[in-house]
Amino acid sequence: MPNWMTFERLGDNNADGSIPGELRVRGTAFPTIERGGFTTVRRGVYTVEMSWKQHGRHIRCLRFVERGIRALLIHAVLNDDPLNLKGCIGPGMIPSQSGGIIDSDRAMEEIFALLGGFDEGNQFIIWVRNNAPGVPGEKRGWIMSRIKDGKW
Repeated sequence: MPNWMTFERLGDNNADGSIPGELRVRGTAFPTIERGGFTTVRRGVYTVEMSWKQHGRHIRCLRFVERGIRALLIHAVLNDDPLNLKGCIGPGMIPSQSGGIIDSDRAMEEIFALLGGFDEGNQFIIWVRNNAPGVPGEKRGWIMSRIKDGKW
């Protein structure tokens, strides 16, 4: 199986401002949620690596490796609540009735299993197919502006 994933936002934001989407890993789809009002990954092809979340809960994650966006992660969402995200993508096993996600911890375990098990530093390609609703720009310009602003 190829070492790549796709991520796509699905339509409009939820009533609470969160952004529903879908992450596909080796043919398996996981509903996702992002918190509105924070930076979101722009469309483009990226590399992510298996890593550990450095702030808050010390949990396994997938980290974007490009300079300027290394703080953006794909990780389990505490209590499945998008208010616990700050620019990251949170997968779940099923969508909630409100447009969020359910069972985020289990979803990350499934994702790591589909990718051959957690092995820190293993890298994969992810194609972000679209921007969050109303968010302009593409990968290159967005990353350059983040680097200029001192983001890592």
